[in-house]
Amino acid sequence: MTLHGVTFDNVWMILAYMFYGENVVTDKALWNKAKKYIIPMKSNFFNPIQADSKDTYIQFFIESDRRIIQDGYDGNTEALLNKVATVLLRFSGAQAELWAKSMHHLRKRTEVAQILWEVANARLMEDVGEIRPAVTEFFGKNAAIVFDVRMKLHYKETIDLDWKVLQQVSIGPGTVKTN
Repeated sequence: MTLHGVTFDNVWMILAYMFYGENVVTDKALWNKAKKYIIPMKSNFFNPIQADSKDTYIQFFIESDRRIIQDGYDGNTEALLNKVATVLLRFSGAQAELWAKSMHHLRKRTEVAQILWEVANARLMEDVGEIRPAVTEFFGKNAAIVFDVRMKLHYKETIDLDWKVLQQVSIGPGTVKTN
């Protein structure tokens, strides 16, 4: 079974393209950098930023993934035609506030619509959420100021199913009791 739409892997890829450019897939150094600085949000995350570091990290988490219409079916593909995912982005580090504020300007970046569509069959909904600064305590290291932003992605999710459609149902002879 193959899933197309907004997934944790696809959100990672969207962020990698947005912040590291289209060469992130072909340039091994960029790929490794993106893997280091774009990470899923986990409660046991250790703050990797040293006091004098110039690094900035992006953590992400899909907070909700809501279906907004009934399923459609097309041959071997079941399509959940319209869904909305709410994605939390958390920026921490030297340029965290700047990067968070850049999210309010996504609609001005022409490549963002193309990235969203090609990676996740998605488009950015009008309302990119407010920026919420917070102090986050990390296990094992000091607290840090982070900047949270939520974005909503409207997308078409499809699942490619691996089995064939049932062609015929036959019932053997006999009596079926209904009570």
